[in-house]
Amino acid sequence: MKKTIVLISVFMLIISVLNSYSQSKEYDKIDISTYYSPSILRQQLDLTFDLSNTFSSSNHNSVESSQNSFNWDVKPIYNKYKNNRSIVSDLNISGSTVGNLRKVSSANMTNSQSIISTFYAGYDMLLYSKSKYHLILNALASYENEFGRSKSDLSQDGNNFDKNNNFLQLNAGLGFGYGRIENVEDARQAVYILSALTDKNRMARTLNEDEIFDFAKVISSVKNKRHLDSRLRKIEEITAVDSFLVKKSLKSGSDATYFSTLNDMWEYGALANRKSGQILQLSANPGFTSKNEDTYYEFNNNLTVKNENTILSGMVQLKYQYEKPTNLYWQHSIVANIQYTYTDENELHLSSTENKFWKNNVNATGEYTLGYYPNTRTYFTGTISANSMFESSDMEGQSINYIRKNQAILTLQMFYFFSPRLKLSANLALNYYNYEIEFNQSAWNTKYNYLYARAGVKLNYSFF
Repeated sequence: MKKTIVLISVFMLIISVLNSYSQSKEYDKIDISTYYSPSILRQQLDLTFDLSNTFSSSNHNSVESSQNSFNWDVKPIYNKYKNNRSIVSDLNISGSTVGNLRKVSSANMTNSQSIISTFYAGYDMLLYSKSKYHLILNALASYENEFGRSKSDLSQDGNNFDKNNNFLQLNAGLGFGYGRIENVEDARQAVYILSALTDKNRMARTLNEDEIFDFAKVISSVKNKRHLDSRLRKIEEITAVDSFLVKKSLKSGSDATYFSTLNDMWEYGALANRKSGQILQLSANPGFTSKNEDTYYEFNNNLTVKNENTILSGMVQLKYQYEKPTNLYWQHSIVANIQYTYTDENELHLSSTENKFWKNNVNATGEYTLGYYPNTRTYFTGTISANSMFESSDMEGQSINYIRKNQAILTLQMFYFFSPRLKLSANLALNYYNYEIEFNQSAWNTKYNYLYARAGVKLNYSFF
């Protein structure tokens, strides 16, 4: 595996070096970190529908058995994103229905069914003043219902049951902050397009930074328009980019070389995310969670098991994020986060036994990433991150345990795009983990440290 990753890394490096030599250097000194997006309103609705069936047959000690399982999964997802100088908002609404019908034939027959239905709605909003000070508002609601039924030919079998579980989560957040993070990959794409056309001698002159940013805003605007037909969308996008160059009298040719180059840079020029800016935020998030488990067994005097959990929580978080593209090829990213969470949980078991739990959790995380983006198809990232967590738990006023966890990770990643939809990635990670837990009974105490390495290669294809 390590040899494979080394070979892939060398392959990506060679391609990136060869490609970088072919890029025009006229725009290398453009500072994309000062770019900001125009007003954007983007809406997206996705629907995933999945069906599968599995059949298996076996013979064990002359006993034949078979199993047939039919599964389905339906997921609608809606997203609405808005970004202008005074507000940045993100609305996400989704649902799903996941089902399973199973039939097992052996010494006895068992039929079971399971349906899990979920609903999720989340809204995040930043309200900006004329400066970079902003108000943070967010809300989240999530509901899940799990229905299950199993029937067996044997009346005393534990597979005879009905269950109905419900899970509800509500969260709200309020905070304030200073700063703003901008997506600047469209500015980088504008430079890619202009550099490529310059190399092909299809540009009449070199653009200054203001003209490049005007060009990038055209790119940002046309990308976020909604289209049901992907072909019509592509036509409008290329037309808008070409019209800008025509209006500014920047073209020196409109032949096949011009349009094929423009199309190539449009497809590949913004596959990697680039960001710029910094932000400091302080927020508080109260939450409510309810869990209800209800299972009825048709044996052992028709036992009914009920568990009810009510959880109240509160979180205070301080976050800092810094993004800086030092030039067209290098990116620095820093994220620091510290949060405190208090949890008050009430557990009612079998409608008679009640337990109360309290938890205090402090979690601190720091992360630094260095990114290298030599061309449109290849990029590399290296990340150093550290996490430290302390948690104390109490039940009915008595201490249960203390948990301490420290973790440090070094991650190296490489990416190569065979096409806009087909991406190859390789990664290598070194992880140090320190874990310690102390119980009120010292005989149960646990402490260990370990260091491990992980390497992997992944091929990803995006249908949409």
